[in-house]
Amino acid sequence: MVYNRDLVPPAQVPHSRFDLLDLLRPTESPFRGRVATYDIERSGLGFLFAFADSTEATTFGGLMESFGRSGSVATCCSAEIIDGVAEGRYRVAYNVLGSYALARARRDPRLGVVAPQDYTLVLSRAAMIPREAGQSRGAAQFVDFLLSAEGRRALEAALLIVRMESEDGTALELGEATETLQRPIALTPALLIALDAHKRALFQARWRDAFPETGGTAP
Repeated sequence: MVYNRDLVPPAQVPHSRFDLLDLLRPTESPFRGRVATYDIERSGLGFLFAFADSTEATTFGGLMESFGRSGSVATCCSAEIIDGVAEGRYRVAYNVLGSYALARARRDPRLGVVAPQDYTLVLSRAAMIPREAGQSRGAAQFVDFLLSAEGRRALEAALLIVRMESEDGTALELGEATETLQRPIALTPALLIALDAHKRALFQARWRDAFPETGGTAP
């Protein structure tokens, strides 16, 4: 979760999905219409995160209901969401890719980044060399570089979180969270369930109930 440090007092920073539900519950909540997340019909990454949430969390149904009731915003992409939080159009963004959020937070003190204490989804970065690759040796050298210390440092600039905590003061805010609360999205055949056309249509229909008009902006 990403939040605007100027608009969200420390006592209101959500450190779990339960905290976010509490912020959205009051009828006169200042967070109404000011929480953003991915539009799963426009963002493949957003669909993956939301689907993984639905299999992990007992809070998923409550979040969908609260997002819809409070006028939360579903929009297309990481940069647009993070820009909206930094500029104050949104107070909090949910399920944003952590590596992108941390890269921005290192340059922008208005942004805070939280790893939820109930659990934090972890997405793997994968690379593969096709069997019929025309430059298989060069590809293998590139993969070797990605796995080297130098390559991992380069990836950490914006694409990879090697550690949940860093030494530069802009790490994910973990609270009492530990590595046992990380929930990796495994690269297994189970991912194919999310690609089933019938299941995807049902999931998107449920999503549209919460976000009947997507891609809007906060009031």
